[in-house]
Amino acid sequence: MTHVFEMQGRVDEGIAFMRERQGDWATSDNGFAFHNWWHLALFYMDRGDFGGALKVYDDVLADAHAMAVSRLDATSLLWRLRLEGVDVGVRFEAVADAWQESLGAEGGFYAFNDFHAAMAFAATGRAEPIRKLRSVLEDAAGEMRANGEMTRAVGIDVSEAAIDYCAGSFARAAARLATVRDGAWRFGGSHAQRDVLSLTLIESARRSGNVLLAAHHVQERMVHKPASQWGARLMQRIGETGATTQRVAEEVH
Repeated sequence: MTHVFEMQGRVDEGIAFMRERQGDWATSDNGFAFHNWWHLALFYMDRGDFGGALKVYDDVLADAHAMAVSRLDATSLLWRLRLEGVDVGVRFEAVADAWQESLGAEGGFYAFNDFHAAMAFAATGRAEPIRKLRSVLEDAAGEMRANGEMTRAVGIDVSEAAIDYCAGSFARAAARLATVRDGAWRFGGSHAQRDVLSLTLIESARRSGNVLLAAHHVQERMVHKPASQWGARLMQRIGETGATTQRVAEEVH
């Protein structure tokens, strides 16, 4: 039900549904509770309640880095908040620490997880872990098992796109993501989880000045989620970027 609400942009219904049933899914013995909290945080983000999303992070996800599944949620939530221009302070450091500690034992096992490690390392500017992760991805890509295909088809490009984005190479990040986004289902995750690729592509394209590419993907989003505030917010931001670009061009000429 939560995924239905998320994919259709029925944010208020989703929040009400989760809050009304919180006693069913948020109990301490529910190993999937972290992920459900993450979904609630996404609903808050959709309607622009970044404080609510950060509260979910601080109350639940900040101390849940031991397991990869909760580490994924913590990473992707902080990344989305950064894309929205929210100051997350030093919160990413603890997440990156956890990915760094687990890289030797877990790296190269699942490209989807490796991508989230790349986001954490890139967001915290960790050059040496990035170098090690690249080596892990290269080794994984050479394998014939399923994760080798995932890494070759999607994992390397999306991980490098995250690194490019944090390095300010927005055009390159957008180009990488535009190439692989439509086939990203091949490396797993839900529609909600993989939405971070679209969001990063949109912001990368906007920051690179490619407002047409950014607008294209936002319009796609608005068709699928017409009631969502997130798409309208993104479109407004793109429009402001386009207006600024046009004004600068006119001044130059």
